Amino acid sequence: SLAEALRGGQVMTARRAIHIMRQVCKSLQEAHDAGIIHRDLKPDNIFLTDIERDYVKVLDFGVAKLKEFEGKEGTLTQAGMIFGTPKYMSPEQGMGENLDPRSDIYTLGLILYEMLCGRAPFSSRTPMGYITKHNYHTIVPPSQHRKDIPAEIVAVEPYNSTWPELFQRERQHLLHCLPNGLIERIEHFGSTAVPGLAAKPIIDMLIGVTSLDETRNQIVPILTGQGYEYFWRPTTGDDGPPWYAWFIKRDPPSGRRTHHLHFVELTFTEHWDRLLFRDHLIAHPDIAAEYSHLKTDLASQHASDRVSYTRAKSDFVCRITRLAKLAAEGGP
Repeated sequence: SLAEALRGGQVMTARRAIHIMRQVCKSLQEAHDAGIIHRDLKPDNIFLTDIERDYVKVLDFGVAKLKEFEGKEGTLTQAGMIFGTPKYMSPEQGMGENLDPRSDIYTLGLILYEMLCGRAPFSSRTPMGYITKHNYHTIVPPSQHRKDIPAEIVAVEPYNSTWPELFQRERQHLLHCLPNGLIERIEHFGSTAVPGLAAKPIIDMLIGVTSLDETRNQIVPILTGQGYEYFWRPTTGDDGPPWYAWFIKRDPPSGRRTHHLHFVELTFTEHWDRLLFRDHLIAHPDIAAEYSHLKTDLASQHASDRVSYTRAKSDFVCRITRLAKLAAEGGP
């Protein structure tokens, strides 16, 4: 089992941990697609078989429940009842609240943390101690335990004239290695697409596809095989549809992000509207300069919190996007 592999505080290389966790995520996705929440994921329930090195099976769905029956008569559990292992419980599970798949995903993060750091994020002598810490304590970043794990720092840099060329190189690579007929459009968007604008040095690419189902079937195996990190991602918040395929490409020596690839269908207007935001900034250097100052200030305030940084600039982005839409429609 994974627990045996981690016994005595053993740590794994990031490559091995990701190889194992990708398989766990795939297995869990199949369960979630069937409406099943595991509720007791832990290293003891992740079995590394001898069929091939680190071939993974997820075991012990004994306390799993069907999500569609949550809160109905005859459900396996009711709100207020607590099942699972406190060391690996999500905050809402420890409080006896109704659960959805995000509870399992939180637990996966705890397990991955232990795989990389040789210790769980929290320790306690009592179940209630674990529940309290999951709800109210802050987790120490893994990068503070291991120097070879890159910290995700929000670093806004002055405009770099090589960014358009990096986009073109990646565009040509994708057109060369991905199946013909699936790709309809590839656009450079985000701040690195606006000349003169300060930005995180990550090339954002918006890729229109004919089918997201075929993207998962055909494109995901190709890019993950090349080392890209893949996520089936909501458009809004934690679970806002429509969902789309998102990839992270990293620089191998440093682990630094270099590209974000957003695969969407052409009907996903919220994504394609971001091109209006891009074009409005290009056409209005004064607004671009205002945005540049805002991003620089927010990066200094939220240097180690990418999510807070993104949320803090969302009002500006939404306001300018509305202006861009009005301009495109011929409004005032």
